[in-house]
Amino acid sequence: MTFWPGSNSETGDGDPFIRERIAPARLILGNVFQREEPMTSEEISELNAARESLVKRRREMARQLSEAPLPSVEMAEELTKILVAIEALDRALNEAGHPYMSQGVVDQLRGED
Repeated sequence: MTFWPGSNSETGDGDPFIRERIAPARLILGNVFQREEPMTSEEISELNAARESLVKRRREMARQLSEAPLPSVEMAEELTKILVAIEALDRALNEAGHPYMSQGVVDQLRGED
């Protein structure tokens, strides 16, 4: 059993949930975090563009599924993968301090000023 720094409970070394939660934060010693360099505006733009592309694909997949008399499981699985990818991009943007907002939301917020 291993005692993780800053924790009052013990967990097994092989606990994938704990490793998954700690690994992205790059825990070093005693709750000291090594932070990645901030994303550049170009990287943020690329993530937003990738997200928008996946959203277009999601809409197309949803249309295909709704029009198919008997949609295939493979189509549903592909749609699920697209949804997971969009969520991953949303998390990355949020962690970078630039949560995704559609252009309509941005325009609405600017109009309120």
